Amino acid sequence: MFKELINKISFSRYFILSLPSAAICLFFLTFGKEWLAFGIIYAATVIYLVMFWMAVDELIKPHRVEGYKANKKYLAFLFIGKTAILIGALLFSVQILESKIIIPVINYFLNIFVLGASIRKD
Repeated sequence: MFKELINKISFSRYFILSLPSAAICLFFLTFGKEWLAFGIIYAATVIYLVMFWMAVDELIKPHRVEGYKANKKYLAFLFIGKTAILIGALLFSVQILESKIIIPVINYFLNIFVLGASIRKD
């Protein structure tokens, strides 16, 4: 599964496109705890988006591969896991960032579009 993920998503393009928005967001945060909180949310966002791609791939694979049945337990794990990771990171970071929590949330939404731009077209 991970080998297929590496072949489908250009991680170098993803990080090249996502780092400028992350740098802009870091500009609005103070160095130290706020940067750490942003880093935790950034890492959680990357994990969330990888799990999201894996879940979507598992959902559409029965339509691409004849005779393939989606693993419902695996799908449930992916959807619950990705949501738990993102909510956990946000709950942790809101304690540090307080009213500035909108900055990493905006970066999260930008990263969704960056992921779309990083998918290799076959």
